[in-house]
Order: sequence, then C-alpha cells, then structure tokens
Amino acid sequence: MGTKATDQLIGHYLDAARFMLFAGEVREMFPQIKSLNQRLYALHRFVHVLSDPDRGSAFIADRWVWSKGEVSDWETTPAHETQASEITKVIKKFNDDNPGYRLKAGSDHRDLKQQIHGWKSNPGVQANAPEYLAKVRVEIRRKAKDGTPRYPDLGDILDPVTGQHVFQIGHGGLDLVALSAAALLFWPAAMLPATIGLIEAERFQAVARFVEFLKKPFKGSVAKLTVAAPGLSAHGTGRAIDFRVHDSSGKKLHGAGGAAGWRSSGFAAKLKSAMSMAPHFHGPLASPDEPWHYFFDPES
Repeated sequence: MGTKATDQLIGHYLDAARFMLFAGEVREMFPQIKSLNQRLYALHRFVHVLSDPDRGSAFIADRWVWSKGEVSDWETTPAHETQASEITKVIKKFNDDNPGYRLKAGSDHRDLKQQIHGWKSNPGVQANAPEYLAKVRVEIRRKAKDGTPRYPDLGDILDPVTGQHVFQIGHGGLDLVALSAAALLFWPAAMLPATIGLIEAERFQAVARFVEFLKKPFKGSVAKLTVAAPGLSAHGTGRAIDFRVHDSSGKKLHGAGGAAGWRSSGFAAKLKSAMSMAPHFHGPLASPDEPWHYFFDPES
C-alpha cells in the first residue's frame, strides 16, 4: 500500500473514531485541523485524556472552550464575583508581603480558532505530529495471522437513509460519549448498539482496535508539550488566571513565561503564599510548568 492510500485509510479511521467517541463541537473540531499528522496527533491526545481514569470525558466536558457569549454570561454570575473577590485578596496579600512590588492578574480568553492556531504553530506539535503519523502508518498496514488486513477498508461510511456518519454514536451538543474500546473488541454482533446497526462487527471492531492503538503512550522528539489539545486549554474558559509581577515603577518583571526565573527570584513561592487567600483557586499548573498559572474552581 502506497503512502497516499495509507494516509487515506488513516483519514477514514480517524473520522470513524471521532464519530464513535465524540459529539457536537468536539467532534467537529478535528476537521478544522487541515494537516493529517496534526489532526491525528490531536485525536491521540484526546483519546489519551479519555483513557485517563483521573480525567476522562467529564474533564473534556468541563474544560471545553467557551464561546465569547458564554464568557460574558459567566462574568454575571455569583461565582465570578467570588473569583474577583479572591483575586483582590491575593493581590493585597502579595503587595503587603512584598513592598516595592505589585501583583497583577488577568488572562485573555482563547477561543477555539486561537487554540487550533496555537496547536498548529507549537514547535512540540510540529516535531511530534509527523513522527506520530509515521508510527500510525506502520500500524495501519499490519496484517492478521491469516494475511488479511487488520484494518480493512471501511466502505461506505454514510448512512444512505439519514446521511449521518455510520459510526455516529454520541448525539447533540456536548453530550460526550466515551466508549471503552477494549470492551468493544469483545462484543458479539448481537450486542452492538442499535445506532450502528448498519456496521458489521468486523468493521466496528477494526475501528475499536484503532482506538486501542491511539490509547498507547507515545514519546516523540519533544517529551512534554507546552500546549493543550485544541479546545482544552484552561484559558478557553473564564476560570484560568495568569499572574504577573511588576516593580513599583510599573515595569513587568515576570509574566506568562520563564518558569525558572519565577523560581530563582523567589516569586513563585511568594505567589503561592499569597494564594492562601483564595480557597477556590488551584495551582500552580504543573504540566506544563507554569508557576504563574492558577485555576478557579467554584465547586471546590
């Protein structure tokens, strides 16, 4: 199988997996990433989140990027008032504890378009995504013991009656459906959901096998990414706050960048101390390492 045909088959399995696992805006985000390798790498990252017992589909639903209207609505809520009150207390404590310095807070909302751009332009993604595509090319070409393809052609993927993708399981808005691919591999045809009645067990299980492969750890040239999968940045909601340190003249000394400088100057620890005034904030962000980044959770 040539590279062009291989990539076409990968694209079909990628689409089947996104329809099988996601619904609504999450499902429709992937085609907005035009490069196959970056789109595939994003799917790998989402599947990695789904398979993490500490995150899963609830994490995706909670972190999924808000529209500007949703951010505006958030700013009228009692929770936002609590957030603003706690930030004011943190700033006062920091300034009182550190004469000659001033703490400031605030982060711009990053909509989905900005997050996709950040994903595509991130050096770690640009390095790792082609490597991941090469790995998947090897997998998609594998044969079973009897010489038949482990990943057969999926055939018609649109339901001729409804026009829907035949692997579509989740329906509507952010009603995310995260299935256990491991379990699907062992489901008899009689137990397959009615919503995929047009799909014979062989094709359904082949896509489930593909999802299982996507769940496997991958170590590319860049070990740790400095960007979240598109749509999952904490800055996509109104709850992530980046802090900045200025001197008395107003000059910015530390901002969103330079974790080593934050620590060597002692300001990472000083900010952490001031955050004791904000019981609904969590942080700092550990991965990637951002001692200036804290997240507000009104439910905590």
